[in-house]
Amino acid sequence: MMQNRIVPSILSVVLLISNMPCVAKKSDQEDRMSTAGIVASVGAAVVGVGALMWALSEDEPEVVLTKSRAMHDDLGRKYQGPMDMFYAPRSMDEAMLHRCILASTQDLCRSLYSDISILADALTATEKAIKRAKSEYLKEELRRTANNLAILKRSLTNAQEGLDLHKAYFELFELQAKLSTAHARELEAIKRPARLLLGASHSDINACLNFRYSSYDAEWKYPFLAYCKKCAHDIRELEQAIARASSSYYTLLQNSRNLLQNLKSIHTCVANAPEYQSNIRDRERDRLERERLELEQARLRAEQERSRAERERARAEQDRLTLEHARLHAEQAHARAERERAELEYARLRQERLNSMSHMDHARHYCSICMHEWYAIADRCNCHCCC
Repeated sequence: MMQNRIVPSILSVVLLISNMPCVAKKSDQEDRMSTAGIVASVGAAVVGVGALMWALSEDEPEVVLTKSRAMHDDLGRKYQGPMDMFYAPRSMDEAMLHRCILASTQDLCRSLYSDISILADALTATEKAIKRAKSEYLKEELRRTANNLAILKRSLTNAQEGLDLHKAYFELFELQAKLSTAHARELEAIKRPARLLLGASHSDINACLNFRYSSYDAEWKYPFLAYCKKCAHDIRELEQAIARASSSYYTLLQNSRNLLQNLKSIHTCVANAPEYQSNIRDRERDRLERERLELEQARLRAEQERSRAERERARAEQDRLTLEHARLHAEQAHARAERERAELEYARLRQERLNSMSHMDHARHYCSICMHEWYAIADRCNCHCCC
């Protein structure tokens, strides 16, 4: 069972080391919570290695004690900041949640579920080692370590519950940051004084969209339509995130509502632009052209199908004629064989007649010309012919 935790431990190491640069870039103006996040991220590699070693631990009580202590110390250092922040999660105010964001606590705690599970396995192994320990001193040390692991597990579970409780805050904050970055140029364009009401910002928005969509994009032909579709999707997503957030997140909700209003203004500005209507006409024209091409292709396919059927019919007719020719040839061969058989039969009969006539030569004589009987006394044939 311990070995099943190897892969989550390695993933935790990779994820938390990757978060170190973003935490280290925080300014010196942040409070000790930011520093706690940095220290915890630095200790992530050690915790991951310790968890990996724990998954491969032996069954000897001394080994279990050593690695249990190491795991307790490593996880305690790693999650000291989140445990301090989420000591009373239901009483946390928005300022504390914002400091969690600045300290990248929510990123650090992405591996909290797996670490709690590994800690539970370590606690179970430690409790089993108590029964196998032989000396009272070792049993006492194992009990103390098991108690510390249980306290740490409760603290980590409390931190995890705090993250789950304020999950809507972190989701809304991340979505607001993502949309602010995605629409940064358009948001900057509409912030210029009075330009939106005068309609002069249309050129700014047009320039932003031309920059956004290049010829490599699939929707570059209709940039205003594509942006309106994306903006409408982002507006709906932001509205849903705002609806899920608690009303106690006043500052975040205010900023999110301002962003929502700005996105709606950008959407209205783009939808009212002449280029938007031009994109609609171009899309409709392209749709009709595609339908015409599809109909033409369908006609060509039907023509090809008709030609193919005609070729199949001609090939079938050719096969029929070939079979008919073979039948006639067989009949002719049969008739020729019949004629040859009749000729052979006639030749056989004629030969038999000649043979029978040759047997009578000793008694009768025949005319050598007309083959009639020859009378030797009269010295003439029986037919009284000239011969």
